[in-house]
Amino acid sequence: MKRIKVAMVGLRGLADGLGGVEKVVREISTRLADGGVDVTCYCRSRYNQAAQHKGVKLVNTATLYSKHAETALYALGSLVTASRGDYDIIHIHALASSTLAWIPRWFSGKKVVVTVHGLDWQRAKWGPVARAVLRAGQWSAVHFADRVTCVSMSLRDYFRGKYSGCDFEYIPNGCDTPPSLPSPVPDGLAAGGYILFMGRLTPEKAPHRLIEAFRRIETDKRLIIAGPSHHAAAYARKLRQLAGDDERIEFVGPVTGDRKEQLLRHAYLFVLPSELEGLPIALIEAAGRGICPLVSNIAPAVEVIGGSGQPCGFVCEAKSTQSLQATLQTALANPSQVASFGQEAQQYVQKHYNWNAAAAAIKDIYEQLLQKQ
Repeated sequence: MKRIKVAMVGLRGLADGLGGVEKVVREISTRLADGGVDVTCYCRSRYNQAAQHKGVKLVNTATLYSKHAETALYALGSLVTASRGDYDIIHIHALASSTLAWIPRWFSGKKVVVTVHGLDWQRAKWGPVARAVLRAGQWSAVHFADRVTCVSMSLRDYFRGKYSGCDFEYIPNGCDTPPSLPSPVPDGLAAGGYILFMGRLTPEKAPHRLIEAFRRIETDKRLIIAGPSHHAAAYARKLRQLAGDDERIEFVGPVTGDRKEQLLRHAYLFVLPSELEGLPIALIEAAGRGICPLVSNIAPAVEVIGGSGQPCGFVCEAKSTQSLQATLQTALANPSQVASFGQEAQQYVQKHYNWNAAAAAIKDIYEQLLQKQ
């Protein structure tokens, strides 16, 4: 059978620390390449300076780096170029780039796959026009893609309920295999001596609510806020203002590699108070290392820790600082329950989230589509 040639569009680059979409594309594309698929990822020069990554070809598309123009111009250039290229399949990631899914469908006849990572139009940072464009991306994905996959069951259920008669496949993200060698405790911290938030510093992930709740609690544990603030500098400044002079709260910025592993391995509790998620990879990574989760009661987060029946972690009410504070206090007062939840969450995540399985499912979709030609 001839090698499948795939172009992936919708990412910034494959370097670690860029975001959830980039993490998914990196893990999937490299495994596809190992499995005999020719993969080219269309990136952006600000975030990528490499020509290849572990067998995956990287090509930069020119764009303007502004909040509203960056993705639109990147997607246009990438999809036009990919439509003219020698590819069998164009795989679009996320709704923003999916707005232009009609380009390869109409002008090249290539097979189109869209992976939905979240309902981006719900994000607080977008105004009415941007939200309308992202909603159009959702509509375009459904009507122009040959296959649509969703990274969480809640996303799949949303699409199935909204677009009757269409089929949407659930292919969850994976869980990294932690290094076998022990990671040292991060400098200046004690094992189990801190609560960890890790993710983009954006309003929908609600680190502001975590800071507010934590400041009301008397504890000698620290709060570590780790993550980038792409296009959200004003919000990041607001978070520091909320932290005020509380010396227990530390902002460490984006973390990758050994530093990230150290922080994940030795946290007492991993807190994700999000109001909106697609499928939170940082939560999967923390649970996969046996760190007890505390999440808001939104479906994609609760899904990761076993569902609403008997979740392997603490659950608070979304958008409620009072509920988050009470749940934090419960977790801090019950270290044995924290340890038990950590073990249960690790077992659940390692059983249900696997990058090899995700890559194999994607490859199977490619083969099915090409067999229909």
